[in-house]
Amino acid sequence: MRKTIFGRIFTFNIIVVSFCLIAMGILLFTFFTNNVLGEKRESLQDAVGHVTELTVFFQDNPNSATERIYEMTVNEIAHRVGGVVFLVNADGEVISGSANHTEHIRGTLPSPLVSRLFDGEFAELGRFSGTFSTSYFLVSEPISFHGTTPAVSCVAVPMPNINQYRNNIFRTVLLSIAVTVILTGFISYFLSRRISKPLKNISLAAKRIAKGDFSTEVPVHGNDEIAALSETFNQMTYSLKKLEDMRDGFIANVSHELRTPMTTISGFIEGILDETIPPQRQAEYLRIVLAETKRLARLVNELLLVARMEGGISLKRTSFDMNEVVRVAILRFESLFTEKNIRADISFDGEACPVVGDRDAIDRVLINLFDNALKFNRENGYVAVSVTQTEATVTVVVENSGEGIGEADLKMIWDKFYKTDRSRSKDKTGVGLGLYLVKNIIAAHGGRVHAESEPDVCTRFTFTLPKK
Repeated sequence: MRKTIFGRIFTFNIIVVSFCLIAMGILLFTFFTNNVLGEKRESLQDAVGHVTELTVFFQDNPNSATERIYEMTVNEIAHRVGGVVFLVNADGEVISGSANHTEHIRGTLPSPLVSRLFDGEFAELGRFSGTFSTSYFLVSEPISFHGTTPAVSCVAVPMPNINQYRNNIFRTVLLSIAVTVILTGFISYFLSRRISKPLKNISLAAKRIAKGDFSTEVPVHGNDEIAALSETFNQMTYSLKKLEDMRDGFIANVSHELRTPMTTISGFIEGILDETIPPQRQAEYLRIVLAETKRLARLVNELLLVARMEGGISLKRTSFDMNEVVRVAILRFESLFTEKNIRADISFDGEACPVVGDRDAIDRVLINLFDNALKFNRENGYVAVSVTQTEATVTVVVENSGEGIGEADLKMIWDKFYKTDRSRSKDKTGVGLGLYLVKNIIAAHGGRVHAESEPDVCTRFTFTLPKK
């Protein structure tokens, strides 16, 4: 079974937080335990020091009053520390102590322990070879009296009292860890859901898109990376839908453009073969067949060029004169200018206009623009061409009189197979690829192209190319 992102994030967060809390809990427990033992040690050392001073005072002032004070004070110290106070001589015998010392100490202290007690200050945990019934924390201090050390004062506290502190600390730390893990679980749950839900939506949407449903849209919430991913996914979906629509339109347009001339050619050839078309008119219909054949050849050539351009245009850059290219392109349409009585106004900014680029590609741009300028012009109209230059760029403007292009059409004339003359009353040979090729050729040269139009007045196409 595939693991979900939600489960991975949630589990990872719980494991990391639990590990950190346990490590922190161990450190805190160790710190507080050592702190408690340190404080207990200091408290017992103060107590044993008080016992030592009191014992020396009693030895210097032996009487019944000081004896009663000594006994009361020793018992009070034992009660305050929660343990036992006693004095040990060099033989390990308990010679004095608090009233409860017999309840805690079992007989004589072993010699190794006595030796260590007489060596100096002592503070350790243990049962000390059976001296105590359970573990005690024992602190001692030798008693110096007139240059001798007759005994050692000791204060001992049973471990259960110390363990109670440690257990309280442990329970507090454990409870804190448990509460924190539970809170982290809730927070991690909602945070993981917030992260994984958009990703799950994107995954489901991707599956629907894979099945051809491009209407899918992912909700966008917030302003973080997940929201940016959702927006990008929606943009991708829109682009795919547009691409699919373009593909469908491309197939429909190509089918239409191929079907019409092929139907015409097929019908006329059949008419000639079965003599439906009389011999005296066969030449006329064969000219129509020839025109449709040329139209098919032009369509195929332009489709091949579009395919090459979409696969990446490979420009053959050379240095050429833009003025010369414009002149040659105009001459190709001389018969059409004469046929429709259209005036050609040509303006050059200087004798020569050197440019580095693909001359054949730019020549195709000019041919497409001049062809449209004549095709959609009116009788007795004009075509104005101007070439201007700066140190870095060359600008060519092609303007023609006529009906112009509507504002809505201006945004779409650069699309493949888009034709403003849908009725084909004026454009009987075009297939709607000319301006698409113009745009891509200019873009491949690093230039810009745009169109302007004034309805019933004129249409103007302007493209700018870098000189190098």
